[in-house]
Amino acid sequence: MIKQCAVTDIESRSECNPYDSTGFLPLIVAPMYSCIDKHNAHVFLDNKIKVCMPRKEYMDETYTHCSNENYFDSYSLEEFVENFINSEDGFLNDSNYNKVKTSVCIDTAAGHLKKLHDAVRKAKDIHGDKLVIMAGNVSSVEAFVELATTGVDYIRVGIGGGGGCNTTSNTGVGQKNLYKLIKKCNKVRQNIINNIPYWKEIGVYKKDNAINPSELEDYNTGKIKIVADGISSYIKFCEKEYGFNDNGYAAINKLLCSGANLVMVGSLFAQCVESAGEKGIFSPDCNDIRDIDEFNTDMGCDLVGDEYKSYEEYWNSIDGNTKYPIMVKYAGMSTQAEQKKYKELELVIEKDEHLDLHHTVNKQNIKPSEGSVKWIPVRWSLQEWLYGSDNQDEYPYLMGWINSIKSAMSYLGTKNL
Repeated sequence: MIKQCAVTDIESRSECNPYDSTGFLPLIVAPMYSCIDKHNAHVFLDNKIKVCMPRKEYMDETYTHCSNENYFDSYSLEEFVENFINSEDGFLNDSNYNKVKTSVCIDTAAGHLKKLHDAVRKAKDIHGDKLVIMAGNVSSVEAFVELATTGVDYIRVGIGGGGGCNTTSNTGVGQKNLYKLIKKCNKVRQNIINNIPYWKEIGVYKKDNAINPSELEDYNTGKIKIVADGISSYIKFCEKEYGFNDNGYAAINKLLCSGANLVMVGSLFAQCVESAGEKGIFSPDCNDIRDIDEFNTDMGCDLVGDEYKSYEEYWNSIDGNTKYPIMVKYAGMSTQAEQKKYKELELVIEKDEHLDLHHTVNKQNIKPSEGSVKWIPVRWSLQEWLYGSDNQDEYPYLMGWINSIKSAMSYLGTKNL
C-alpha cells in the first residue's frame, strides 16, 4: 500500500497539484488505434493528458499543444532510422502533413536490441536535445541500464502487461510486478544522481562487469524519465491483492509513487466513449453488436423516439443505464488486425490517395500476433474518469482520478509531483 506520512501541514487536497511544470498530468495515451487517432487527440490534449500517437497518425501542425514533450509521434525502428538519421536533414518532412517532429517514440517492444541502441546514439549525436526520444520496452533493470547509456530521454518500462498484449502468456517474457520493477529502475536513477554505484542495494550486475557510474552520468541518465507501460495486468494484480477498484486510480497512484514519471494508459482510455476504437451497441435480444446507424434503424426510435447522431449523444442520454451498452473493439498493436491497419495507412500516405479498407496487404509483412482483439464495454466518458461522475453515490468507483491522486498526495504530505 501507499504509506501515509507521519504528519503534514496540508489541510486540504485542494493544496496538492498533480500537474507537471508544463501544466500537464503525468499520464500519456498509449499509441493504439483503439484509443487515439488524429480526430480525437485534441480531447486528451485539452484535458492536459499527454499523447503518443499511433504510427502514421499525425495531427495538424497548428495544434498548440504539440510541443514541450506533451505530444509524441511514433515510428518503427526502420522509419526512425530513415527519417532522423539517413534523411538529408535528419527530420521527417512529410508533404502530406508538413510537420516537423521533435518528440518521438520508437514504437517497439524490444528495448534490448543493439540496433535500437545504435540508432538512438546516432540520432542524438546528430540532433542533440532538439530531438526528444522515447524508447523501450524493457522488463529488467539490466535492460533499463543498458538502454539508459544511449542518451534516450524516456524509457518505457514493462513488457506484456497491456490489456491487449499476449507477449507474457505466449513467451514467458515480462515482469511479475510492474511496481517493483519501476522501483528498482528508479533506485538506479537516484543512485546515479547521487554518484552511488548503481549495483549496490538492488543486486544489478556484478561490480566487475557493470558500466561505470561516470559513463552513465555522461549520458544524463539521472534525468531519464520512466514511463510505466502495460498497466492492465498490474491493475488486475492490485484488484486481487489489495482490493483496488478496476478503474485504475489506485494502481496508477502507486506506480507514480514507485518512481514513474508518466503512466502510459491504453485500455482505460479505450473504455472512454470518446476513444478512437470501432464501436457498436450490444443488443442482448439478438446477441449482436450493431453500429449506431443500424441501432437507430432497428431499435433507437422505439427507445426514445429520436435517432442518435453519435455514440457520445447516446451515452449522454442513457447515463450508463441500459441493457443496450456501447462496446468498443480493443486490439493490441501487435495483433495481425492492427498490423494490417498500419500497413494500409502506410500505403495511403505513400500514394496520397484513398485506400479501400479491404485492400489486401502482403501477408509476408504481417508478423505473428502477440496480442488479442476483443470487444469491451464503454464504461465512462473521459470527463467522468478524470474529474468524477455527477452521481458518485450511484457510481462510487468514479470519484475522478484527479481527486484520487490529490487525496493520495495529501496522505503522503506532498504538494507536487
